Amino acid sequence: MPRFPPDAARPGLIARVVVKVEYDASGNITEVQTQPDQGVNASQSMRTSALAAVRKWKVEPERVGGHGVAASVLVPICYTVVQDPMQSNKFDCAWTPPGSQSKVDNGSAYALAPAAKLKSDVIGHAL
Repeated sequence: MPRFPPDAARPGLIARVVVKVEYDASGNITEVQTQPDQGVNASQSMRTSALAAVRKWKVEPERVGGHGVAASVLVPICYTVVQDPMQSNKFDCAWTPPGSQSKVDNGSAYALAPAAKLKSDVIGHAL
């Protein structure tokens, strides 16, 4: 998890950093960069903290034919400071990537070019 930068803490803070993460077929992080146009109220120290944490991650890559596939994902990371712990669940960090209708929650990933794609309609069907 990213460290919360002490200089960024202030009551009522709600901020989001979106990080583009590239990884190789073994799941090793090869490149990270913030996506400033997708962030909300994020300070430079929050972006720096998010990047430092993500660089240490290991990813479980998609597998095609039993082999890992290098890929890129976008990951939203949220920072909040609430005075009342009962208020912490009222902030929804879900983020909608550009061109998508699906929301991505804090710490979940959005694949930029998935190797496997569904060719069947699954709406209304159990998987």
